[in-house]
Amino acid sequence: KEVVSGTKGLTCFFARVRTPDNKLNGVKIAQLKDKLGTRQLPTAELELEGTAATVVGPIGRGIPTIADMLNITRINNAFNATGSMSLAIRRSVQFAKARWVFGRTLAETPLQLETLAAMVVAYR
Repeated sequence: KEVVSGTKGLTCFFARVRTPDNKLNGVKIAQLKDKLGTRQLPTAELELEGTAATVVGPIGRGIPTIADMLNITRINNAFNATGSMSLAIRRSVQFAKARWVFGRTLAETPLQLETLAAMVVAYR
């Protein structure tokens, strides 16, 4: 077959990291990326040699195929972030109403009210 340069020749594959007998499926970590942000979810360059995989989507259409999947992931992340922020605000308000400081609840202190209001405004 003809080799196509750039992203037009890429194909999307699904590959499991481990085989059914728990051996690595031809996956080798070439280099871990040093990045800002989500350090809990490392990013790496992988070398795949002899990796068993299944083609996902049309041959040569890997970027459009993965782009659709990424859009679904972005929507899911937005819902999760919104729900988590809502829960954090509710718990912060509950805590501020229950915690007593200097003879009044934390929710009655100006700085705490300002902080909670800023959280609600950012959420909305």
